[in-house]
Amino acid sequence: MACTIREIIVAEARRRGWSCYRLARESGVAERTLQAFFAGERDIASDKADKLFSTLDLEVRPAKSRVKAKD
Repeated sequence: MACTIREIIVAEARRRGWSCYRLARESGVAERTLQAFFAGERDIASDKADKLFSTLDLEVRPAKSRVKAKD
């Protein structure tokens, strides 16, 4: 299961069969930025991450707590 933003975005783009070029064209994020992000060479700004999540129909939700309540 993917757990970082990079892993989630890369996994969804690959699932769709989208190249960095296609994702750049659809999202408005520069292709070179995406290439570096996919390769792990750089992080991505939150506004660009928002564009990618929106383009890929992904949403951010809080993780469920792993702490168990006491009986």
